[in-house]
Amino acid sequence: MDTIDLFFDDKQIRTVFLEEDGFHYLVMLDVIKVLTESKRPSDYWYRLKKREKAQSGIDLSTFCRQLKVVGNDKKQYSMDCATREGLFRIIQSIPSPKAEPFKQWLSETAVEHIDERKSKRIQAFNKLKETQEKFFERLEANGIDEKAFLRILDKGDEVLFDGEDIREKFGLKTEEDIDRFISVVLLKGKDFATSITDFNVISKDLNDELSIGNEHAESNLDVRKTLLKHGIVPEDLSKEKDIRNLKQSKKRKSISK
Repeated sequence: MDTIDLFFDDKQIRTVFLEEDGFHYLVMLDVIKVLTESKRPSDYWYRLKKREKAQSGIDLSTFCRQLKVVGNDKKQYSMDCATREGLFRIIQSIPSPKAEPFKQWLSETAVEHIDERKSKRIQAFNKLKETQEKFFERLEANGIDEKAFLRILDKGDEVLFDGEDIREKFGLKTEEDIDRFISVVLLKGKDFATSITDFNVISKDLNDELSIGNEHAESNLDVRKTLLKHGIVPEDLSKEKDIRNLKQSKKRKSISK
């Protein structure tokens, strides 16, 4: 599951993407806290469900799913989460002056934010693949075949991730492209490293696999050092959703059901 933090009135609302159905679910306790400013959102949610059941016979829990969500203590807890359509029904039972502005935000801003986050990763992935393709075309003209080219890329990855086998960490097959599963910052970092190597292949007149591989390792080392300087450890970043599924689901309404 992929988690996105949204903000309404500068207050956090955790959102969980569920791969099995392709929809985003908002954490009910966060929604309750935003709409009611309750200091005990779990108590409010419990009383709200009980009151609605007694008054209308409707169980608001039926509009939710129990999903694992990371709490403030970094531990995972099962929490009630609802899609946009589910939230529209639940909000009807919450007396709050913020209800209408929240529904407007839910219909427009929240959807745009999620789509924008997806788009940025797709754009970064496509840019990396374009840079790698141009790099390969240059090397191929100098007699470097595809297998040698992939070994050069792997040499860069080995340095970027400090020797950790990311395919093994992510549970991927040997032939699977790790770029489909890494974050925007890593996609951009790898794109930058590839561009540096491509430039230096020309400026330094590098023609063989060994020298080009060493150059690419050096480029990735520079990127790694920059990331570490800013507190980002490449091998510690979580596996992202397969970019191919992101492209397929991008046309859907991101948090509606």
